[in-house]
Amino acid sequence: MSTPRFILLAFVFLGTFLFASEAKPEPGIMPRAGQMLVGTKAPGEDKWPLQVKVTLFIEAEQKVVWNVLTDYAHMPEFVPHMKSCAILGRQGEEIIVEELLKSFFVTMHLELAIKESPPGRIDFRLLRGNMRAYDGHWDLIPVGPTATILNLEIKVEPGFYAPRSIVSWVLKDHLPEGLLAVRKRALKEIGHPAPSEAIEVINLKDF
Repeated sequence: MSTPRFILLAFVFLGTFLFASEAKPEPGIMPRAGQMLVGTKAPGEDKWPLQVKVTLFIEAEQKVVWNVLTDYAHMPEFVPHMKSCAILGRQGEEIIVEELLKSFFVTMHLELAIKESPPGRIDFRLLRGNMRAYDGHWDLIPVGPTATILNLEIKVEPGFYAPRSIVSWVLKDHLPEGLLAVRKRALKEIGHPAPSEAIEVINLKDF
């Protein structure tokens, strides 16, 4: 079997959808407790890069969520599909991090430059790896003293052949899983019980 066909089949069999709602809220709406917003867009049919936005309400203060997101050495312990994560060094204000993610037969090797702007912004850009694009940012928006809106926006283009529709399907499964894992870890850090996985996922029409 050829490598492109092998990779395509691997994508087809990845994961299951989390989506539980077809509501399409107005742009700029924020999720409430128990909600997640997910949206994708692209410059045109079968065009790259694919842009994905995922926003989740987390019942923990901003500082706690920040500490979870910047604990790079321990991310493989709680982030699904992440096999390794290591800090390689620094370049000026940026932290150079190497990540290895595997899902069935698909492996993503990423070397990222990460710029932390505490307490509420983390930017990352691809330096090298088997992707053409993997650039984006995290926003941590405090909601009162005990909750945070966690927002991820990312532009992705694979360095191997895969239909954009399949890549979109995979990312709309795996990226929400990652945010839910951050939520679970943050609640564990503050001694709260493990959260229910019954999250209402709302598909964004525009963002």
